[in-house]
Amino acid sequence: MKKIIYIFFVCIAFLAGCNLFSTRTPETPINKKSSYVPPTSSDIVIKNLQASIAEKNVDDYISCLSEFSDISGSSKFTFKPTSDVFAAYASIFQNWNLDAERKYFNTMINRIPNDIVPDLKLFNQQTIALQPDSVMYAFDYILNVQHSLEGAPKIVSGTMQLTIILKQATGLWSISTWIDTKSSNDTIPYSWSWLKVKFFN
Repeated sequence: MKKIIYIFFVCIAFLAGCNLFSTRTPETPINKKSSYVPPTSSDIVIKNLQASIAEKNVDDYISCLSEFSDISGSSKFTFKPTSDVFAAYASIFQNWNLDAERKYFNTMINRIPNDIVPDLKLFNQQTIALQPDSVMYAFDYILNVQHSLEGAPKIVSGTMQLTIILKQATGLWSISTWIDTKSSNDTIPYSWSWLKVKFFN
């Protein structure tokens, strides 16, 4: 009996020496950076779009796009790529929707090193149409994304035409239609459409 008690105490001492019962220092939680602001005006949508790209935040990015549904239950959000990209990948873009946007964006940000910040520059803004519940803007853009995917452009440029609509029930705005047009800038031959298709495949 004494032998059993002795063995028991030896085991307890051994386990205590191994720090088995000591508390572990908690790991710092990984928090996604977010500058997202509820889009109570159309211009906030544009700022949120730029911030979501810089912060590599897929949820904020998708929140900039319309989730309105028609009677069939499908998303009303539409993306129209440049004509050269559509000619090469028509089957992909005929069914492009919010899920496709999420897949492309998520894949892309996972290929960007942690210390690299993507940069979307917008300039030459034009207001094409203005209604109480919708606004149509056009911007020239340059998007710089220093990713690690071979064969995909890292800097793209073009013109984006955005229709931003108001959801009356919430008072919030979002992008319902996004039309991409190729830039005349020969120094940056690729458009955003190329980036989307490369990271979707």
